Amino acid sequence: MQHTDHAVDGVLDLVEFRGRSAGRAQQEYQAAEGRRCDSGLLRWAEHAVGQYLRASAELPAVPGAVMAPWSREWAIQYEQGGLREFRVQGRRYASADGRIRELRIMHTGSLEDRGSDPAVAAVAAYVLAFGRPVLGGKWDVPLVVGKIPTEVDRIRVIDIGLLDGSWNVVFDGDRNQASAAFRTEAFPSIKAIADGREFRPGNDCARCYLRRDCPALPRRAGLLGIQDTTRRARSFSITNGRQHDRCPRQSRLRELWLPYPKEAEYDEAARLGQAVHEWLEHAHRRSPDRACGPRETPSPPDDWSVGRWAVRGDSALLGVQLIGDHALICPLRTGATITGVRPEHSTVVYDPDADVVVHAKSDLVYTDGDVLVVRETKTTSQEHERDLLRRYPQIALAVVLAAERVLGDDPALTRVELELLTPAGPFKSTFHPADPGLVQAAREVVHDLAAAWHADTEWAPRPGWACGRCEVSRWCPDRLNDTGDTTPGDLTGPDLGEAE
Repeated sequence: MQHTDHAVDGVLDLVEFRGRSAGRAQQEYQAAEGRRCDSGLLRWAEHAVGQYLRASAELPAVPGAVMAPWSREWAIQYEQGGLREFRVQGRRYASADGRIRELRIMHTGSLEDRGSDPAVAAVAAYVLAFGRPVLGGKWDVPLVVGKIPTEVDRIRVIDIGLLDGSWNVVFDGDRNQASAAFRTEAFPSIKAIADGREFRPGNDCARCYLRRDCPALPRRAGLLGIQDTTRRARSFSITNGRQHDRCPRQSRLRELWLPYPKEAEYDEAARLGQAVHEWLEHAHRRSPDRACGPRETPSPPDDWSVGRWAVRGDSALLGVQLIGDHALICPLRTGATITGVRPEHSTVVYDPDADVVVHAKSDLVYTDGDVLVVRETKTTSQEHERDLLRRYPQIALAVVLAAERVLGDDPALTRVELELLTPAGPFKSTFHPADPGLVQAAREVVHDLAAAWHADTEWAPRPGWACGRCEVSRWCPDRLNDTGDTTPGDLTGPDLGEAE
């Protein structure tokens, strides 16, 4: 399957180098890619190409020059401890004599939601100013580049937001200005990266070719209970599994990082849960550590906010009650025995049997005497729930990680806690990873979520009630509309900021 940049670039290549109309280019690209390209991705590409072309038409002209698409990348190579390269990605343009170069960097969302990065602009300008055309394939190692650099007089670097056609000229200058910007804005960070020797497991591990041998990335063969390395390496979290269980197409479109309105991701109850969660996170980050007090609640009680979450009316009042109830079972209330408090603690582990990097983020990790504790806090309207492992698979994953000795050396010295904040009061359940029966049940929960996600190659949609709450439904041709039919819909319909 293709990714967002590949699809948009593929259609734009047909427009700019083959002279196709946007509509014809879309059809030809779809015919060439066939089943390899998700229909939701094609729908996004159609929208993105239209916005890109609209933004391009609005850009101020370069006086005395006609800018034409340039098919080859530019790169800088230099010898320092082995051959090194600077390259940039984006849509490339140049004047007929090659003395003016321009790079348009595409961003999936709107530029209104992001600021420009001076370091990125400086690197791009530097490569355009001093780079030479790449003559070989773009993935050759090392790249084959031309020998004679072109004398470049002017460089422009432009950000373009594909969601709404927003654009911003982030660099416009000559070679000297590009060199100065590189020295001040980019070189310190690049040098720190080049000189760095620290391993930092995180979101990029699945794309890193060192993942199988990285000394900082724990390896646990069979963690997910999957024996299949034929698919590309990917990252898995409980969120991935639950999205796939709800609708495989939603899971796929989220993996492709298609834009969506943040407010559409959460209904009122979920927004309340997020607000309570963030309030408690801030409280647990206080230094020195101290327990949450029953009166340390938001004010005014019927209209409060924390971070990007705002709640009002009855939801806000309920949130104050839940935060106050948390104080009754706050883990920090036991005082001296609690150490090493880490809110929002991330754990990353690699399963080579599935070629999957597993990510887990725990609401709170702390040490109680000799015992490492993982606590998950959830808000719910249900006072009594039966299968807590399946209802809250984050607990199941934490139990499995503890049993695999990822969290600590001894499962007997690890416990997992589930804190439920409900209108009827707070409840706490404890899970012991040294219990073989519990561990087996937890493994089944994690495997069931991961296996279906891992094996899926079709990502078939499941139109239904969930379409109304799906944040990426705008890009799904099979979504269920308001009349109960599955129709392609209309790209000129409601904006992403409105509920669909």
